[in-house]
Amino acid sequence: MSSELEDVKSEVAAANRVLAYLGLAGGFTANWLRRQGHADANIRTAQLGIGALLPFAASFALAPNPWVSLALIGAMNFFAGFPFAGMYAALQELTPNRMRAQIAALYVVCINLIGGGCGPTLVALFTDFVFGDPLRLPHSLAIAAVLTLPLSSLCLLSLRRSFAGAARAEA
Repeated sequence: MSSELEDVKSEVAAANRVLAYLGLAGGFTANWLRRQGHADANIRTAQLGIGALLPFAASFALAPNPWVSLALIGAMNFFAGFPFAGMYAALQELTPNRMRAQIAALYVVCINLIGGGCGPTLVALFTDFVFGDPLRLPHSLAIAAVLTLPLSSLCLLSLRRSFAGAARAEA
């Protein structure tokens, strides 16, 4: 039985890796949007990915069984890839040549500090102080996703407006 479980875990891990790599389809989506005439295609793609990610991120921890949860995580990995390439490309478009490396590095530091520092802390705060029960961790994960993903989408909406203004000024 144990070797069968290990085989299944390996297959699920491989499928999730494939879905994560397919998330690079965000780059193709951004290119398609740009061909449709959207100057802010990279930011739109990031926003699309976050919007599509929300239901999977909010529900994977609440799934009725591990298999459904793993399937939701696979879909989550797919859409989680959309924002990354597009945001790097958008930063390159907005930043003067001599500052691109510094801005890209600052972006990576901010994303890692916020995502890696504040995300787990927010989940822990909900678990400890809102629910007061470690068994409510799945609910804390869901609430954190429902709160933070729309917030990041609103930030991207603001960035899209600024980006459109910069594109008009450049033209």
